[in-house]
Amino acid sequence: MEYEYKIVDIFKDSLNNMCYFVPYSDTDYGIVQMDVILELKSPYSEQELEEYAIKVLNLCHTAEPTQNSKTPLQKLLKIKSYKTSTENKKCISFIWRKKSGYFIGVMEREKCGGYSLIEEIPLGKKLNTGVLSKGIETGFERATV
Repeated sequence: MEYEYKIVDIFKDSLNNMCYFVPYSDTDYGIVQMDVILELKSPYSEQELEEYAIKVLNLCHTAEPTQNSKTPLQKLLKIKSYKTSTENKKCISFIWRKKSGYFIGVMEREKCGGYSLIEEIPLGKKLNTGVLSKGIETGFERATV
């Protein structure tokens, strides 16, 4: 099946500079985070950041997520509360749309621990070396905790 979009949430822990990458999949009940999470430990290069983001983007829609009340981040960190699992973490989304190309979605953390989109940073129809890592860093600079 050909999809019109792919989405990856990227969380950055402001305390230890760790990045967590979570792909999404289309399901009968909506767009849901897959039961996959990749960690990128600090220090990391711009090239590693781009490689992880693209690798996880390519995982989108490859497996049916389970209907579980815990997110991949909660499971990885072994934290029961979603709000607690997102404390001190900025979030951006790395988005590809078939018609318009690549974007970084800048997120604002809400009091409940969830995130809402506040801005999109266009990266173009094709990704050139360095553009994605710069977009990710700019997204994290603009995102709020």
